[in-house]
Amino acid sequence: MFSQNSKKNLINLYIIFGFFILPIVLFLRPENLAQTNIKDVTYLVFSQAILFCFFFLVSKIVHKKIFNNKIIFIDFLCLNSFIFFLLFFYKKINFFF
Repeated sequence: MFSQNSKKNLINLYIIFGFFILPIVLFLRPENLAQTNIKDVTYLVFSQAILFCFFFLVSKIVHKKIFNNKIIFIDFLCLNSFIFFLLFFYKKINFFF
């Protein structure tokens, strides 16, 4: 039904969306749920969606201008999403930058 390439792209999309949804899931732990209201949750979801859209556009521009379509965009976006996730949510990696 699906080709091998489309399965790989679908898995990469799940990974990319996971990097942007994971902070929401990690924030909504039982300890934090008692202190948050629906406004905070919607703010968190919309801010992650805006970050994803901005990051997608910047990655698309960088991919087109610098790499001239020499590498696959979905792999480039997956790598950039991973680095973005590490820079904001894994504190030990910040010592390198």
